[in-house]
Amino acid sequence: MPRGGPGRGQGRKPTGQLPNKSIRMTDEEKADLVEYLELRRKYPDKFQEVKEFIKKLRGDLE
Repeated sequence: MPRGGPGRGQGRKPTGQLPNKSIRMTDEEKADLVEYLELRRKYPDKFQEVKEFIKKLRGDLE
């Protein structure tokens, strides 16, 4: 058996689902994302402002 163990390469039967590819993130980025999603849930009406603010920040950084 290859060192990667079963479930890699061709040794798998298709399940009809897309593979759940995780996006690699640092723990800090994960925490930021969770915080961002919670805020978005709490304040949906404020959210447009936040998005514009982030865009402005990104523009300033570039």
